[in-house]
Amino acid sequence: MIGTVKPEHVKQFNAKFLKELVGARKIGIELEFPVVNQRTFRAMDSRPLFNRLIGLDDGWMPFAGDKDSVGCIKDGVAITTDSGICTLEMSSPPQANLYLAKDLVERVLRKIVPELKAMDGLMLGYGIQPLTLANNSLWKTAGRTKAFRINFPDSTNNSTITAAAQTHVEATSEEFIMAANVFNAMAPLIVAIFANSPVWKGSFDLLARRTVRESLWKDWNQCGRRTGVLQFFKDTEDYLRYLYSLTFLATTDQTGRYFAPSQSFGSWVSQHAKSKQRFMECVLQQEGFVWSCARPRARYGTVEIRPACAQPPGSEMIFPAFCLGVMESLKSVSNLVNLYRWKDWNDLYEKAILKGFDAQVKGLSLQSVAQEVLSLAYEGLENRYTGEEILLSDAFTRLYKCEAPAERVMDWMGRGGIEEVIKRVAY
Repeated sequence: MIGTVKPEHVKQFNAKFLKELVGARKIGIELEFPVVNQRTFRAMDSRPLFNRLIGLDDGWMPFAGDKDSVGCIKDGVAITTDSGICTLEMSSPPQANLYLAKDLVERVLRKIVPELKAMDGLMLGYGIQPLTLANNSLWKTAGRTKAFRINFPDSTNNSTITAAAQTHVEATSEEFIMAANVFNAMAPLIVAIFANSPVWKGSFDLLARRTVRESLWKDWNQCGRRTGVLQFFKDTEDYLRYLYSLTFLATTDQTGRYFAPSQSFGSWVSQHAKSKQRFMECVLQQEGFVWSCARPRARYGTVEIRPACAQPPGSEMIFPAFCLGVMESLKSVSNLVNLYRWKDWNDLYEKAILKGFDAQVKGLSLQSVAQEVLSLAYEGLENRYTGEEILLSDAFTRLYKCEAPAERVMDWMGRGGIEEVIKRVAY
């Protein structure tokens, strides 16, 4: 039993997004960083950093977002662990333009990098732990994480060592489904331009993947298709029907304790979410168990874009600039996407993981499409009249040189091994 998507559920979900934008479209930044010991280059527990920051008496306060994550927060910027304790995640509140976001990110980095070094640690602008193999001990072990892991094999341990540069763009109720489709289709371009994880376990990836972190997510498809390029969604009802079909991995009981229902989400809500409030609580939990290249986030009224690896120091704003630019040219990019079959975009994504800028599928060439999309993104940023398009410049350079960060990492690895890579990507 999957359950029926009711019209009132569609209305509730749509209502979490703005009917129309108020002022400039906002953007939210989520940056992840592997943390390593600066002598051994092996994974280091990032959690002691939080008490150091709180102890500075500088405004940092304890933060526990979902009774599972631990961290600290100041001025709306949360520093937490991700799924693995050897990763730091920085989440900023929505900003009205990229320069405000850039300033906020840089101010926080200037605070946490010295504290990590005082702990004998380094934070990396890189997409995966370079030496440490994934293992069970790297997981957070409580609450939500403990509950949903019941449904997954040990191979999903890999996600504890990955690091991404994720971006949220504000979307209206009329835009978010189109935007989710567009950014899923853009996944191969994002992979090619922002790949930055070709070295892990101390050597080059055996399959020559430029973005190892992206393909590791496939293990999460054990309970339905949750990762990669999802299906094309016609409307909100179609998307909710998809959420209903997936296993509901974790929710809370009346005491706030997390447990795993281990049945379809649709079946669960039909039995246990009779009120509008309880339905919305559950659907906001369920949407967080989709780890696709792009996903609507009703919780924030945004579309979240996920396939970019963590970027090298100084390049933190290139991916947000790409996402915001595409969003501001959404209809034009959507028209381009619709010129090709959905399967072609999916196939191009798989090939981009291996071939980068050289990926192509029949009449669909990644390089030529990337040129057109980057131009549209540049135009979208220009139309905001804030000079944000300048922040997209390096993306054009990467395209013209056919050189993502992954290509540079492979060169450094060949010349000086892991030590050279760490030297280049460490903050």
